Amino acid sequence: MSGGVFIDGNVLGKRLGEIYKHYDARFRGGGGGDGEGAPCAAVAVATGKSTEDLRYMKSIALEMWLFAYELPETLIVFLRGKQVHVVTGKTKAKLIAAAKEAAEEQCKGLSLTIHTRAKGTTGEDEFKAVLEAAKAAAEGSADAAVVGHLAKDKHDGTFFETWSATLGSHAGVSTHDVSAGFAEVLAVKSSDEQTNAKKAAYLSSQAMVKYVIPQLETIIDEEKKVKHSTLSSLTEDRILEPSKLEVRLKRDKVNTCYAPVVQSGGNYNLKITAQSNSDLLKYDTIVVSLGARYASYCSNVSRTMFVDPTKTQERYYEAVVKAQAACIQVMKPGNKLSEAHGAVVKSLEASGCPELVQHMTNKYVGFGMGLEFKESVYSLTEKNESRRFEAGMIFNVSVSLSGLKMDPSEKGAAEQPAEYAMQVSDTVLVREAAANGAEEDAQPAELLTEVPKQWKDISYILNDDEDEEMEDKENAGGSKKQKTKQVKFENEALPSKRSSAMRATAEERQEQENSEDGGAQ
Repeated sequence: MSGGVFIDGNVLGKRLGEIYKHYDARFRGGGGGDGEGAPCAAVAVATGKSTEDLRYMKSIALEMWLFAYELPETLIVFLRGKQVHVVTGKTKAKLIAAAKEAAEEQCKGLSLTIHTRAKGTTGEDEFKAVLEAAKAAAEGSADAAVVGHLAKDKHDGTFFETWSATLGSHAGVSTHDVSAGFAEVLAVKSSDEQTNAKKAAYLSSQAMVKYVIPQLETIIDEEKKVKHSTLSSLTEDRILEPSKLEVRLKRDKVNTCYAPVVQSGGNYNLKITAQSNSDLLKYDTIVVSLGARYASYCSNVSRTMFVDPTKTQERYYEAVVKAQAACIQVMKPGNKLSEAHGAVVKSLEASGCPELVQHMTNKYVGFGMGLEFKESVYSLTEKNESRRFEAGMIFNVSVSLSGLKMDPSEKGAAEQPAEYAMQVSDTVLVREAAANGAEEDAQPAELLTEVPKQWKDISYILNDDEDEEMEDKENAGGSKKQKTKQVKFENEALPSKRSSAMRATAEERQEQENSEDGGAQ
């Protein structure tokens, strides 16, 4: 690691204290945070070899949260009784050692032991020593040898492979997945974390308002032939260079959550695994999603734009916006996460569009966000009744409809795809509870992505029959009315090297989709 790297011992100590604050409740042999089984004797978090393409993993998120950096090939073991063991290389060991005194002072009773792995070794000896310490600390416990770990996190390299093999074969030790427990640790954001998330959301908003929407208007006005993938790449370049959006954020702290997604022409995928294809942009129903990161904290925003829409599309869209507002309204401390999903369904029905419920794309209407883009344990699903909103939590709130059929007999239907979709997504922050504790006096979640979404802001009329008739009378052969706002489209070359953003691989993002009901048992 380069010079100037510094680990804040006070922050480290405070956050280690947060882990131990509810250790016995969150890390249990029968399930992380579900109240079953005895507390784990130890909880282990390991990372492997650093790769150019970073990915969303809870182990990496935890390291970022504790140390403000990713520490490749590092093992952290939390024993009961505030005993923490770290196995890592010489340089990283020195960094942690420099923060040890302040951390132990901040977290009373903490004992931080650092094991330095010799260069050229696998770390197996240190791993065995730490596991023996875990067994000793667990003597007399009903589940004396249960070690909690992050079962889904898979890293590359000899260090991680050796640790996995040692953990799986060490005599008298069994394992249990405690991913849900760590999700609880990371769920409520501190004031500093909230600030980072707000900066990320602001950058996302500016990318949409100052670049994507003007570009779409110009492409349509000037009848440009632009591929979805091209607009995606140009948008990503803007996010990675905040100054181009007149946003004053440190470039080295900025990244993208995923490559922006642009879709139109009847081919829509509203899952988080979606990618922009190379088809040309169609002037019909256009769905755009993007997400910026700041200091590794995620944000997300999606908007649907309509060109020459039908009255049914307008009615459906208004119902979607109201449904999202209803969802945000119930996101208050103490309410169940499942209430958010119920609010969306009730709102769609109250808007006179009960048929839209069956077109909801996902089982969730949002999910927790932070250092990870999607925290499945905090998905806003119908079944997630065991978890409740807490002040400081950050969510992506998304109402997504797909498979909507166009009525060919309706005016304007010919200009639209036979099947279309719409999506409205925003990043929100759960506010503090009301001073008097009354739920009805609590404020709804705070909207962090300020991007217009009223019908007048996202609909464009190119074919206006009445205006055309008037123009024909005044000037035979006159052209049809078009959107008057003109913004020059920049015919710039694509960046030579795309960002290696901390985004999940396609397989991992699909796994996130498959586990969207996580934690809702």
